[in-house]
Amino acid sequence: MFKSTLAAALFALLSTLSPVHAAEEASQTQQQPTAVPNPFDPSSWTNLYGDQAAGGAVNWFDPSTWSTGAATTTPMQFNPAHPAGWAIFFDPATHASAHRAFTNPATYAQFMTPQFYMQFMNPNNWLAWMNPASYSAFLNPANYLYWMNPGAYAHVMEPTQYFQGMNPANYAAFMNPMTYMQWMNPAAYSIPGVDVSSAGGFNWFDPATWGNVTQTQPTEASK
Repeated sequence: MFKSTLAAALFALLSTLSPVHAAEEASQTQQQPTAVPNPFDPSSWTNLYGDQAAGGAVNWFDPSTWSTGAATTTPMQFNPAHPAGWAIFFDPATHASAHRAFTNPATYAQFMTPQFYMQFMNPNNWLAWMNPASYSAFLNPANYLYWMNPGAYAHVMEPTQYFQGMNPANYAAFMNPMTYMQWMNPAAYSIPGVDVSSAGGFNWFDPATWGNVTQTQPTEASK
C-alpha cells in the first residue's frame, strides 16, 4: 500500500515538472547567439560584421561566388601622415575596402604627385599623433577578437580584386603627362587652409605662423 502511494506521488511530481522542463528548453533555444565570433566554429567564419562578408557563406567550389563583395575596387586616397590613414587597414569596417583599393594599380598614382607628400607638412596631421582619439580603432578589443576569426581573411581569396592589375585602364594616370605636370604647379604644394601664394607667402621659420595654421585648419571630423 505504501509503495503504491509513493509511486503515485512520484508519478504526479514528474508529470508536473515535465511541462516546466519543456518550457525551459524552449526558452533556451530562443536565446540570441553571442556577438563575439567563435574562432573554433567554422559556421561563424562567414557571418562577420563590417564589409568583409556581406554575402553570407562562400562556396569555394563555385567561381561565381568568388567576387562576393569585391565591387569596391576604386582607388583610395591614402594619408600616411595621419593615424587614421593606417587605421583603415586594421579596422574591420574598412580593411576589406582598403585591401581591394590597394590591389588596384590606379591607387598608386597618387604617389607621383606633390599633393601626396604635402600631407606631411600639414600641422594638423602632426597633432593627430598626440590625440588619443586617433587610436580608437587600435584600442577596441572587439577588433582584435575579429582578427582571431579565420573568416576575417576570406576576402583575400577573391580573384576579382587581383584582376585589376590586368586592366590597362588602371594605368591611365601613370601614362597621363598631367599627372607629372603637377610638380610644376605651385598650387600643388599648398597645405589645406594655408594660402602659400598670398602676398608675403608662408614663413616656414616663424613659429607664430604655424600657430595660426593649427587654429585655421579644419578638424578631421569636419573633413
